[in-house]
Order: sequence, then C-alpha cells, then structure tokens
Amino acid sequence: MTTLLLALLAAFLYSLSQVSTRRALDHNPPLTVVLGTLAMTFTTVTSMMLALGGNWAWPALPGLVVLVLAGLVAPGTARLLGAVGLRDFGPLVAVPYQFGTRPIIALVAGLVLFNEEVTPWRILALAAIVVGLFWLTSGYKSEISDEKRPDQSRLWIPAMAGVAYAISEILRKAGVSYTDSLTAAWLAGASAFILVTISTILMPGQRARVEIPREWRWILFSGGAAALAQVVMFTALAGGDITVVSPVMALQPMIVMLLAPGLAAAGNISLRSVWKGGLVMTFGAVLMGLSA
Repeated sequence: MTTLLLALLAAFLYSLSQVSTRRALDHNPPLTVVLGTLAMTFTTVTSMMLALGGNWAWPALPGLVVLVLAGLVAPGTARLLGAVGLRDFGPLVAVPYQFGTRPIIALVAGLVLFNEEVTPWRILALAAIVVGLFWLTSGYKSEISDEKRPDQSRLWIPAMAGVAYAISEILRKAGVSYTDSLTAAWLAGASAFILVTISTILMPGQRARVEIPREWRWILFSGGAAALAQVVMFTALAGGDITVVSPVMALQPMIVMLLAPGLAAAGNISLRSVWKGGLVMTFGAVLMGLSA
C-alpha cells in the first residue's frame, strides 16, 4: 500500500511539473525552460540532502554508472523532448502520447528481444492504446485548423520522450538498490543538469536559443515539483516492485487532463475534444503495465 501511495504522489507531482512546464513555454524557448527546471531540480534535491545532514551514500561503481545513465536518459534527454512536444501540441496531446506509446515499444521489444508471451490482456491493452491514439488525434484535428496545426509527423517527439522515461525507470529500479533514494535522485538530477549545461556551452547553435527566463515562477514550480517527484519515485522503487510503480505512473495523462484546464495550460485545445482518447490510452497503458 505504501508503494502504491508513493507512486500516486509521484505521478501527481510529475503531472504538475508537466503542466507548469507548458505555462513556462508560453514565454520561454524550450531549452531555456529545460535548463531552468533542471537547475531547480538539482538545487531542490541538493538542499534536501544538506537539510537532512548531507550524508551522500555514494554507491559502488556499477550503481553509480547506472544512476548517472538513468539521469542522462531522463530527465536529461527526455525533458528536452518533452518540452518540445508540450510546446508544439500542448499537454492534452503530448502527455498521452508520452505515456500511451511507450507500452507499445515495451511490448515490441519484449517480443523481439525476450520472446515474451502475447496474452489476451496485452492484446486488449494494445487495442485500447491504438483506439485511444486514433480518438486523441481525431479530436486534436477537429480543434485546430490545418494552417495552424503543427506537423503531425512531429508527434514522434513526445513519443520518444515516453520511451526515454521508460528506459530511465528501469535503470532507476536497478540503480536504487545500490544506495538510498535521495542520493539516487541527486545523482540522476545532477547528471542530467551537467549534460544539458555542457551540451549547451559546447554547441553555439544551442547557446543562441537560451534566453534570460521570463515568467520564471513557472520554471521554478516545474523544477521543484519534478525534484520532489523524483525523490518520491526513487523511494517507491526502493520499497516496491516496478510492476506496481509503472502502471500507476501511466495515470499521468488523466491527471494532466484534470490539472491543465484549471492552470490555463491546455493551450488552444479543449478537453472535450481529447478526453475520450486520453482516457482509453491511459486504460491501455495501465493494463499493459499490470499484465507485465
């Protein structure tokens, strides 16, 4: 029960971070938002560690490598992809794509790489995800005219963000066994912040896209919520199975659909046009996780 409640709290905090990121993107380019939120995440987790005595329980080398790699994948790479998807399509479309397409990737990988069994539950889950994707895209098309609608081929961006989060989730579960959840969260957050910062410094084209943040409170809010979510999620993974945590994390699209309108972060898409697709995709993603 404790693992379930922690996973629910992490899902809520991550959803709150996603919605806040979308608000920040109204006034800032994606790279500025990502750098700002990663800096806030790093600062928040570091402050928590110092407040609790500053006891860094450094893991052995294998655990260090796994946790650093987890951070590079997500939030490092995933947060940048996710920010671009949120800017282009808004949270009511981008977040369901993140958490609806990743079980499909996981199922295909399981079949191809590990000869996993195709059960009736997985077929039902896959069908729900496909139907949900269709309804979501249809609703999105009905809301925005062709000339104002972003190129649909770019929907691969939020989808790949979901894949990155899924890979990082597996790495985090492996890495947290080497240390405590707070140190694990700090290592993941620090590696992501360092990666994006160095990449920005070394790439002139990327440096030109960074601006002094405007409406910075949304950046701080997003980064702080993501930091707390990261710590809570590591705690859930340390005390429970990923088969419990992963399906609960798949509830994020529905949480975002509840939060986004109230925080004026839905963009130019109304909830009524996409809620059916989001609900069915969420059902499929949760069912796929439960069938693992």
